[in-house]
Order: sequence, then structure tokens, then C-alpha cells
Amino acid sequence: MTRLQRIIMGAVLLVLAGTHGALATISPSGIDARLRLDWEVAQTRAGRLEIQGYAINDYMRPAMNVRLLVETLDSTGHTTDRAYGFVVGAVPALSRAPFVVPLKTAGASYRISITTFTWKDGGSA
Repeated sequence: MTRLQRIIMGAVLLVLAGTHGALATISPSGIDARLRLDWEVAQTRAGRLEIQGYAINDYMRPAMNVRLLVETLDSTGHTTDRAYGFVVGAVPALSRAPFVVPLKTAGASYRISITTFTWKDGGSA
């Protein structure tokens, strides 16, 4: 595949992703650089919006009691709604764990952060 073909294919994929929801986003947790979030906006079979993703742990200890805040933003970047969620169980050391946060309202964009968590003492989860 030539460079031009790769560029065109990338542009097509971006357009298609834009029509079916947000692209996956990898972002810092907002609370500790050793925890990151990889997420995307998805739709359930019933048509409801939700944030699906993974909490990624780059540390040598499991992260416990991970709580999430999802802010729905309007086109100007102002918060119009909030949803709260959590990671079930632990985020293992040097690994990841899935999460799903249902949304009440759709927005132009979303901001997600970890609000609280604790590092487990020693061992793995």
C-alpha cells in the first residue's frame, strides 16, 4: 500500500468513526500518572449511550476502589451533565481492567477522570 493510499484510508476511517461515535481516547487519569484511561463512546443494543474502556495500570501494585467521573460537555466545552462509575475489582499491576459508565445525556464531547483509588499493599489483585 502506498503512502497516499494509507493517508486516504486513514481519512476514511476517521470520517466513518465520526459518524458512529467518538474515537477511542487514551488520556491520563487526572489523579496519578501511573493510571491511564483508554475509552470510547458506544451505544448499547437498546440505543443508550455509554462510555466503555479500560483503566490501565503502569505501576507495580494493583489499583483498588477506582472511581470514575464522566462529564458530558457541550460544543463550548461547558459541563452539561455528570455520570459516575467504577472499575469492578482491581486493576492488576502492569495490566488493565474494563469499565462501563452509562450516560444520561449525549454531548458534543466527554471528559473522563479517576476521582479516587488506592494502591494495594504488595502482591497482585
